[in-house]
Amino acid sequence: MKHTTKPKKVWLARVHRGDLVIKSFTEFTLSASGIIEGDVFVQKSARFHMKGIMNGTIYNEGVVEISGLFLGCIKENR
Repeated sequence: MKHTTKPKKVWLARVHRGDLVIKSFTEFTLSASGIIEGDVFVQKSARFHMKGIMNGTIYNEGVVEISGLFLGCIKENR
């Protein structure tokens, strides 16, 4: 039988200043009332759902879904 790992779910609903690292097997959601000022590093097998406001750069190796206000750029690290 193959072992599957459930992703760890994390929510942010406030202001965060600084860089974030979203590690593998983590599902991170920025809620509609959340604000990030800084860079976000999304590792392989991680998911980043952005529904709030972000100002910075996303360094992406995983999955990024944007439905909020994003001021910055996305760089693929593949």
